[in-house]
Amino acid sequence: FDNASREYVDELINSKFNFNDYVIEDFQFDTPSRDTSLLKTHYQVNVRNLALKAADKLVLPSIYGLYFEQYIKKSEHKIYAEVKRGFSIHDQITITLPESGGWIYSLPEKMVMTNGFFDYRIDFDIGEENELIVFRKFSVQPFQVNNEEYLEFKNLLREVTKVEKRKLVFKSKT
Repeated sequence: FDNASREYVDELINSKFNFNDYVIEDFQFDTPSRDTSLLKTHYQVNVRNLALKAADKLVLPSIYGLYFEQYIKKSEHKIYAEVKRGFSIHDQITITLPESGGWIYSLPEKMVMTNGFFDYRIDFDIGEENELIVFRKFSVQPFQVNNEEYLEFKNLLREVTKVEKRKLVFKSKT
């Protein structure tokens, strides 16, 4: 990013977030070594009115969409999928819920999926008061999917996408 224009960096940052009213409070990146293709990013986003409050419930939309499908070359027409270069995405998202209400008293179910195509994991934990922490990992080794395996691959990918797009509902203790 050192040589990139400010417009390019702004466009890249804004493409990561699809919220109406947000402020990027911090954005940092690091490439620890020139010998490996590793990019570490850290950003903090403040989103206003992200969750909807309905009676004693707080509904949080899917905010942690993992955009892994852009790295998988696939064709419905040719019944084909391929990853030429393996990759791994690890992230941790901390969501601070409103202070009043004691929202977090049960966590969403974690999911672990390991198969011949990819490894996926999502887990949840409680941080400081009213903080929900989401841990995710998606790893793929290079592969090609032939006609016989394509339907299985597509269904596994659909399961991950469904988990990534789900809404979280919290019920108030008060």
